[in-house]
Amino acid sequence: MARELYAALTADGSTPPDTAASAAALNRAQLTVRDAYPATPTRWAACLHSGA
Repeated sequence: MARELYAALTADGSTPPDTAASAAALNRAQLTVRDAYPATPTRWAACLHSGA
């Protein structure tokens, strides 16, 4: 999850983290990990975004 999240926040490492896009980045990371491990929700289901 962390690797996917930071890849989404930094445009795959090409920009500084865009914290304003954190909810969308988390969503993208969860979908990527969920698609890779659909039978193992412990890898992706517990992560959630809380805040503005």
